[in-house]
Order: sequence, then structure tokens, then C-alpha cells
Amino acid sequence: ASTSYFHKSIGGYHGAKLRAYQDLIDIQLMPEIQTIGAVFQHAKTLTDVQAPLAKLGVLNMLNMKYLIYNPEAMPITNPYANGTQWFVRKVVPVANSSEALHKVGQIDTKHEFIVENSAVASLPASFGKDTTATISLKKYEPNHLVYTYKSASDQVAVFSEIYYDKGWNAYVNGAKVPYFKADYLLRGIALKPGQYDIEFKFEPTSYSTGN
Repeated sequence: ASTSYFHKSIGGYHGAKLRAYQDLIDIQLMPEIQTIGAVFQHAKTLTDVQAPLAKLGVLNMLNMKYLIYNPEAMPITNPYANGTQWFVRKVVPVANSSEALHKVGQIDTKHEFIVENSAVASLPASFGKDTTATISLKKYEPNHLVYTYKSASDQVAVFSEIYYDKGWNAYVNGAKVPYFKADYLLRGIALKPGQYDIEFKFEPTSYSTGN
């Protein structure tokens, strides 16, 4: 797809994909895409199109910033996309990945996040108290992402990047730190107060060992 040459495309740029992502497409994305299709059948103004996008929590957590509905027209901007990263305030624990898959479409992904019970213990007792905290994408490469962060209290951040622990590692000030699977498919990380950079590096041992 030509869009994938210039942009990150939710549909992807290759027929092969992670099974977990295909499951998300089947269970959550297709119903939300059908909702968009129904909106276009009756919408008369840009507001008529944009307003329903606020309820598409899964597409928004995948940072659907633009929507191409007609190749001959300008893309529609989605003002409700979660962004490349964001802070969350409330944890929604689930028993397993299957429950996470079916529940992620029922939460407010901008402020809530789903995590399996096995990872709940790694979260701070309280977080999100500093409403002036900031986190932003500083550098992007396919195998190396850098975020700058500042907060006076504990925070939990969710990143609109696929969770894949067979190669992706997280670092704070050069030290490797744990991260967890959030919202069934994405990356989440618990952050201490301070001002520092957070890095994600793709470092699969299979590649280095093979070389």
C-alpha cells in the first residue's frame, strides 16, 4: 500500500503479521471499521464524521491520526487519537490474554489500561497524581525509540507500539528495566519520578547469535 511508504499504517504493509494482531483485527478492529463505514453513509459534515471517532477506543490506541476515505480527497484528521504515548490513571486487571482481547474494546483507552493479573504487582500503588507530567517521542527509528519524560510522581505510560518481548528491551538512563503488555497488544511501563529518557531497542538474541 502506498500509504505505508510514508506513514505507519494500521492495516500494515505485509500480509504476514503477528497472530495477536490478527486476532485484534478480527475481534475489535473490524467492528470499529464497520462503525466508521456506517457513519459515512449518513454524515453530511466533517463534525458528523469526527464526533463518533471518540468512541473508537481500539483504533485510537493504535493512534489512527488520519483516515483516508477517498483517494481523491484530503484525509480526515482524527482529533481523538491517543498519540504515540500517553499516561493512564486507572488499571483494569484481567485474568488472561483472551479476556484482555475481548475487554479492550470496552474501556476508555485514553485514561484506563488493561493488564493481566500477573503484571499487576509490578505497578505502583498509586500513580498519575502529577497532572503536569510530560512524555514525548524524541527519536524514532524502526529498531530504536527514545522518549523524554518528566514527572514529580509515579506514572504509568502506554506506548502505541506492539508488545514483543522476544527482542524489544526497555532502558532508563542506560539501565535495562522491565515493561509489560498493556491493552492486549501494546507496551506499558511503570515510571519513577524524575526527568530522564526512556529507550526501546530491538535487540533479538537470535539475530546476534546468528551473526
